[in-house]
Amino acid sequence: FFFNDTATTEIYTEQIVGSVRCVQETDVQQIGQDLSLRFKAQNLSLEDVFKQLIGGEDKSPLDKITLGETIQSLQKPPFVFKTKEDSILVARYLIEENEDDYIIYDEENSNLVSIVKSVFRKFLSNYHLPTEEEEEEIVNDISRVIVHQRSVIEQALLINPDQRGGYISSENLKQAFKQIEVNLRPELFDHLVLYLYSFTFDIKRLPYKKMFEKFNREFHSEHEEHESNISRQQSDRGGVHQDQQQVNQQQKVEQKQDHQLKQEEANKQQALEKKQKEEQELKSKQLEQQRLEQQKYNQIQKQESLKKEKSHTSENSKNELKKQESNHQDSQHKVQKLSLIHI
Repeated sequence: FFFNDTATTEIYTEQIVGSVRCVQETDVQQIGQDLSLRFKAQNLSLEDVFKQLIGGEDKSPLDKITLGETIQSLQKPPFVFKTKEDSILVARYLIEENEDDYIIYDEENSNLVSIVKSVFRKFLSNYHLPTEEEEEEIVNDISRVIVHQRSVIEQALLINPDQRGGYISSENLKQAFKQIEVNLRPELFDHLVLYLYSFTFDIKRLPYKKMFEKFNREFHSEHEEHESNISRQQSDRGGVHQDQQQVNQQQKVEQKQDHQLKQEEANKQQALEKKQKEEQELKSKQLEQQRLEQQKYNQIQKQESLKKEKSHTSENSKNELKKQESNHQDSQHKVQKLSLIHI
């Protein structure tokens, strides 16, 4: 194998008959960084990239994909490499085992789809697309750093030998920030590089002056929006204060009405309880009156019964007396009759 650069040629040079040197992470690191930026510039999701890499959605994680198939996939959009040899290096990195120094080059070599995806994700440095909210926050954070330390950053870039023609590489830009102790979080620096990369699609030629134009504008836009928000909040506070007074007055009226309703309900309840009490007392009086009347009636009945009993006893006595008199008369008649008979 013979290619344009010495490093690639060394990788493909046969050290032993039929074998080539294994591809290591350092061999494709720069290619992965460039490819990741290109995908982000096109706003491609990792799933969209995977579909093209493995040849569609119908393959399961346990299916296998060959080196030859991977090379063909990497030579189609959205994959873009500077040379064909770079695409072959990446394909071999994804498919071949690299535990040994050398391996037999065979396009029929294969690997599981799940492993290829995992290696490719690592190859793209754990690819991630920020949400709109995350991106807005990142842009605001970068803008504040760039505006507040612009003079220091410009001086550091002017003395950098790589900045001739208004361009600088990603690595030298990182070193420049490090020298002047400008601390950008990794996600902030990556977004800054992505913005500059979108102008040239070359990670070694980033138009650094563009960042002052972009983020200075973003900063003032954010500042104006912030001032506008403050003004609006102050205005809103006045309106809110008036609204609050109206709300308070309305609440007082409602509370008064509620109190009146409760008082009316309480009065109704008291009147009802009083009426029930009066009815209960009247009923008790009526029952007591009925009891007294019944008692009086019972006494009268008892007296009547006694009178009747006494009258009956007297009548019996009279009858007994009459009977005795009648018996006496009968006795006298018998005596007289006997006397007459005797005579």
